[in-house]
Amino acid sequence: MLRIKTQIALFVLGLWIIMLVYSKFVLANSMILILFLGYFNYYNEAGKFSLSFNKEPFKNIFDFKKNLPFAAITLFFFIYVFSFWQNDGDLSYYFERLRIKLPFLALPIAFLGIPKFSKKQFHRLLIFFVGFMLLNSIGVLGNYLLNHEAVQKMMLIGKSMPTPCNHIRFSILIALSILAALYLLIEKVDQWRIPKGAYMGTALFLFLFIHILSVRTGLVCLYFALGVCSIAYVLKTKKYLLLVGIFALLAGFPFVTYKTVPSFKQKIDYMLYDHQQYSEGKGGVYSNSGRITSMKVGWDQFIENPVFGVGIGNLERNTKNIYAEEYPSYSKALVPHSQFIFTLAATGIFGFVFFMIAFLVPFFFKAAYRDLFFLGFYGVFFIAFILEHTIENAIGIGTFLLFLLVMLRRRGMDDR
Repeated sequence: MLRIKTQIALFVLGLWIIMLVYSKFVLANSMILILFLGYFNYYNEAGKFSLSFNKEPFKNIFDFKKNLPFAAITLFFFIYVFSFWQNDGDLSYYFERLRIKLPFLALPIAFLGIPKFSKKQFHRLLIFFVGFMLLNSIGVLGNYLLNHEAVQKMMLIGKSMPTPCNHIRFSILIALSILAALYLLIEKVDQWRIPKGAYMGTALFLFLFIHILSVRTGLVCLYFALGVCSIAYVLKTKKYLLLVGIFALLAGFPFVTYKTVPSFKQKIDYMLYDHQQYSEGKGGVYSNSGRITSMKVGWDQFIENPVFGVGIGNLERNTKNIYAEEYPSYSKALVPHSQFIFTLAATGIFGFVFFMIAFLVPFFFKAAYRDLFFLGFYGVFFIAFILEHTIENAIGIGTFLLFLLVMLRRRGMDDR
């Protein structure tokens, strides 16, 4: 019966991956299906269908010796709960934040009610993810080639290349798929008769594609993760000359791309123009200027309320007031475009400490960082947390929790 439950869970996780790109509504339903699988037993000892409540995950969450990372992840939810006493007036934004963060409470517990995934099952899930993102990238690239002039005009005014979902979330998924393809290559995964050269070819194609896509967040996340993973791999294998080659590639490829890929050149030129406008105080309608200003406004709120922050329920209103007073030319008041600054502004040092505990405990618990994909995953999200309020939306939370919880529930990771 465990085998059946595992197979159903893998199917739902595959659906979850698809819906990260195509539907937030179905993504939410995928999460609900995982909750059902974790919270309920639906076969009795005789192998017949019999629905009953599963108490085990609720017991296991308190077994800190084995499952501390799962308990730590729930702190992402509780730091906002503890901010309730700070609410001043309208509670709508506060409850909106709690609703969005609810998966951080419900899903870690649910995963403890799902059988552990074998190494082979984990690899198959990664193969599916890489293949799925490869197909999506081919579709996006094909649309770009067919509508080259129209897309270039869009990018000339700061717009992004059309993607099936938000371009920033999509670029992060592409970055993760590149890391996954390289991981499968290094691990010498031999499943479904896929030749090892296919992993390298896919990684190279996606690496080129993410430069054509030219979303800066995904690119910076990827380069940082590749750098960190390369150092770890070389220290393990003692292939020091390889590190020189990798860093030469990472250092030189952006310059070659700038000279040869129109979309990449357009994005860099626009970024430089945007920065110039911000320096001249004219950045009200530009993306980079808005991002930098949002971080500055968030940081100022933290400095004024360093211990507990302004309270998550008050953050949006306070931000709008500051924009109205200090940045009236800006078309939109943006909450801090950095998960770290967002957390500091909303919950202060108190909340930020618990945020970092939630973020770092899974990384260090039983040296999980020794796994290259785990290390690369954290590299991507560390940079993403600097540049974006990544886990303040459904797709960001879905991406973060999917890979983190699957890796933690993988045999060999939590049994080290």
